[in-house]
Amino acid sequence: HDPEQCTPGGEDGNFIMFARATSGDKRNNNRFSTCSLNAINPVLNTKARSPKGCFTEPQASLCGNGVVEEGEECDCGWEEDCRDTCCFPQRRYPPPEEKPCTLTPGSTCSPSQGPCCTNECNLRFGDKCREDNGCRDAAFCDGRAPQCPPSVNKPNKTICNDEFVCFMG
Repeated sequence: HDPEQCTPGGEDGNFIMFARATSGDKRNNNRFSTCSLNAINPVLNTKARSPKGCFTEPQASLCGNGVVEEGEECDCGWEEDCRDTCCFPQRRYPPPEEKPCTLTPGSTCSPSQGPCCTNECNLRFGDKCREDNGCRDAAFCDGRAPQCPPSVNKPNKTICNDEFVCFMG
């Protein structure tokens, strides 16, 4: 938490690392104090230069991590975790006819690919896949892909949740 010299209070409020909860509506409530920045900076610099690769993008996809990446049709995780009948899971010794992270025969899609795929391995149409967030409209499955289509941004300067103003969604 911030020490006393970094807890100004007043009209601008306290910073993120203030020891108690705040209303969240003051200028400083979503900012780090100079005390916090000075404490965080050496840690981030050390981690950024670490040979362990912190803050670096992975160089290859990893079948079995539950994230559909380049070269994978689907990714429902490892066999013991996968509840998806549409996707062959990663296994220690997969049978040659069940290549991990590929769709099972007859499957159009896998729920691991996105919210617009059913547990029966078919594409959804018309189902809501993203809620209206006040600045973007809700989105609905279009029957063309397992991913939720992009939401339409509401006009700039639209009042959102009675306290925010939309800008670029």
